[in-house]
Amino acid sequence: TQFCKRNLKQLLHMKIGLFVCCYTPKDTEGFFETLYPIELINHASYVTSVGGKLDYEKMNVLYRKLFHSLKKIDSFNERFTEPEINESEIKKLAETVNK
Repeated sequence: TQFCKRNLKQLLHMKIGLFVCCYTPKDTEGFFETLYPIELINHASYVTSVGGKLDYEKMNVLYRKLFHSLKKIDSFNERFTEPEINESEIKKLAETVNK
């Protein structure tokens, strides 16, 4: 985010694709605007979320305990699905930027 803000003028002269690696869906309203300047979002050839993976073994103790506690709550489990890496979005991003 800071890199994009500091280098906005230069990035606006380049062909770019913007992505995040997380489990927030790409159509979540306002999500990308919290990460990237709106000018950069509008300029990008493709903007997407490529998914992610929760690797509980690599999480620090606090996050691991948090997720294990959350998974015991029924209302959390009703809305939560384990994130996956979205290979088709990665492919679309690469194809669009490489055109």
